[in-house]
Amino acid sequence: MRRLWSSAAPLLGNAAAGLLTALPFLDGRLFFCAYPGLILFLALRFRDGGRRFGRCYLFAYCFHLPLYSFFVNLYPFEGFGMTRGVAVFVVLLAVFAIPAVHALFFSAVFTMLRFVRRRALLPLCAGALWVIFEWTLSLGTLAFPWGTLAAGQYLFLPAIQSASLLGSYFVTLVIVTGCGYLALFARQPEKKAALAAGSALLAGNLTLGCILLALPVSETETIRAAVVQGNIGTSEKWESGRAEEILSLYASLTEQAAAAGAELILLPESAVPIYFDENGVLYRTYARIAAEYGCTIATGVLVREGEVGRNAFLAVYPDGSISERYDKRHLVPFGEYLPFESLLKTLLPFLEDLNLGSTQFVAGEDSTVVPLCGIETGALICYDSIFPPLAAESIRSGAKLLAVVTNDSWFGDSAALSQHMSHSVLRAVENGVCVVRAANTGISCIIGPKGELRAQTAPETVAVAYADVGAAAHRTLYSYIGDVILYLSFAVVLAILLWSYIEKRTEKKHDRDPIAQQAGV
Repeated sequence: MRRLWSSAAPLLGNAAAGLLTALPFLDGRLFFCAYPGLILFLALRFRDGGRRFGRCYLFAYCFHLPLYSFFVNLYPFEGFGMTRGVAVFVVLLAVFAIPAVHALFFSAVFTMLRFVRRRALLPLCAGALWVIFEWTLSLGTLAFPWGTLAAGQYLFLPAIQSASLLGSYFVTLVIVTGCGYLALFARQPEKKAALAAGSALLAGNLTLGCILLALPVSETETIRAAVVQGNIGTSEKWESGRAEEILSLYASLTEQAAAAGAELILLPESAVPIYFDENGVLYRTYARIAAEYGCTIATGVLVREGEVGRNAFLAVYPDGSISERYDKRHLVPFGEYLPFESLLKTLLPFLEDLNLGSTQFVAGEDSTVVPLCGIETGALICYDSIFPPLAAESIRSGAKLLAVVTNDSWFGDSAALSQHMSHSVLRAVENGVCVVRAANTGISCIIGPKGELRAQTAPETVAVAYADVGAAAHRTLYSYIGDVILYLSFAVVLAILLWSYIEKRTEKKHDRDPIAQQAGV
């Protein structure tokens, strides 16, 4: 029995650690759960010297499984032309396969710990490796950097303020490294230096965050902004004959916002299921309201260019002119296009019947800056907002405000809504700018440059939210230097592994040298 428990205990511990670390993503108010979860995982990891691939995989899988449980809300994929049976298969594939793949990446990266010979360096190496893992999720056609540790702290503002200096990767590095030293102390209580180092890192980050929060916000050209949430579900939006009704609803809400004094009115991603053109009904409706109330209307629109389509963002000004268009740069795989189309249709024949719309979407390439009420604004559409470099690129191009338009109606009133919104909070903090965010069914919000929520709508409600926003007076350090921490993390891991290799070679040479052994060298 004792032997059975000794074998099962590490497995249960890793599973519990993974679930505990995931809780902040299910409810942001549980941000504190990440710390004991990480300490438990790293204590177990340091105990086995990083050699237990399966145990590490179990932690990572239990961490990602609840994180991606919101995919259940995609069922039954209305509008995609799937049978119920196929829809069930796809949901199960998404819920269980994505965590499995991410857990594989995580475990592969963390195998590097087995080569670290100095226990005092294990926490620092673990922090750097976690940063590298989060970076790997942003690579390739299927990039999905969703569950970053910093995003799980979005309601705990002191913890994420350091992102304005060195980015969200730095927040991850500090949290994991700090918890790592506390884990090392838990394994070896006599190592008081580990306790001091872990406490200093975590407390130092929070102290710095409190100082940064206490500094006054520098904003100029303050305007009154409104975000409009029509609460039109995706399947409902594309029902035949609903376009005119939906346009009427958004026109009414936009007029309501304008009448209430909003100078900038932001509508969601592809708010109305009508392709935009300068002579069409969308333009005429927005131009009329903008001229009548003297406001600027910014919105997500669908644009057709020959055989291809664009998921785009633009603004209509009071004089009837239209801004330069921003085209979404990170299209959603399987939602806006089918990656590896020929291969997947061969392996999964039912994809031949998958309906992604009559128009093939193509991605944009540039970080177009759009002037909104005199403030240069960087646009991000849905998926774009989870990639930190895109927002930073807009800031370097001159943006002093960020506008995010999204359609999260696929996921109902699930944790995905706050998970997605948390990335907009990080983009605000990283770049020191206000973020105006309009979501089709929620969460629509207006975020201050320190991540504070100035206004917010409830999910799955028809609503308009208002708040004052201004142009950022100064750029943050992060917006200048970008993700330097990523490169430093690679350098730290390589340096530690090289040092360990040299130490090992030196020891082997010493063991083979009898003269050196006799001399006690």
